[in-house]
Amino acid sequence: MSLSFGVIFDRTRQEITELDVAPFFQGPTTQNADVFFVAEGETYGVMYGTKWATSIDQLTQNQIANAGGQAALSVNSDGYVVTGEGTPSEAPINRLNEDGDSIIKIGDVNPDFNVGFSSNFNYKGFGLYMLWDAKIGGDIYNQTKQWLFREARHGEVDQAGKSDKKPENYYRAFYNTNNPSSYFVEDGTYIKLREVSVSYRFGQDQLGSLGNVFESINISAIGRNLLTITDYSGYDPEVAGVNGDPTNFAFDGFTYPNFTSISGSLELRF
Repeated sequence: MSLSFGVIFDRTRQEITELDVAPFFQGPTTQNADVFFVAEGETYGVMYGTKWATSIDQLTQNQIANAGGQAALSVNSDGYVVTGEGTPSEAPINRLNEDGDSIIKIGDVNPDFNVGFSSNFNYKGFGLYMLWDAKIGGDIYNQTKQWLFREARHGEVDQAGKSDKKPENYYRAFYNTNNPSSYFVEDGTYIKLREVSVSYRFGQDQLGSLGNVFESINISAIGRNLLTITDYSGYDPEVAGVNGDPTNFAFDGFTYPNFTSISGSLELRF
């Protein structure tokens, strides 16, 4: 009998220390998806866009005055500062930075750390292998969800079971004409059961007359991507990595999620 364990850990930090061109935006698609900001001294992988206020203290005095004064503002049941709460014109208000710019930092794809854990158990002819991995922290931009807000087709707009109903235009404000919006920046933390393998090896002494032909026969079943534990609202927190670059562009834009697969293996050793 044998039992072994393995642990891997990594933590990456990346900063643009020198940039010989003017700061610029980039992204993995061309449909208003330039959410990633590249500038000297900035973290590589940060997202910039419209950030919605969650406290009246986050607004400037001009914003408060333009909204009709502090009495016209409130924090709604979703946690956003709005005008016209409870009316068809209810709308969120975006934040400004110190320079009065509305395009500010809304997210960062870089995780706090990644960790993996594996175990391998063998007893006589029986074998069991298991692999878990996790990404802790790191944001994803969910543009798949954002597009659905335009047509009011996302489940959040349906508001099933919600007593405090919001008008459709409230959600379309977050849609932000498909420009980067903090509403669609989500925590990409996950824990995954990446692989499980169960096998049994029949030795020559167990094969009877077949032992005259085979030295051993090994049968195994392998399952991959069997379980995902995450709060991410999309199909898969790794969706950005299927057709893109999850390291620098954690961006969910109508790509396929990872597939769950179950396969078998038969090994005949002569």
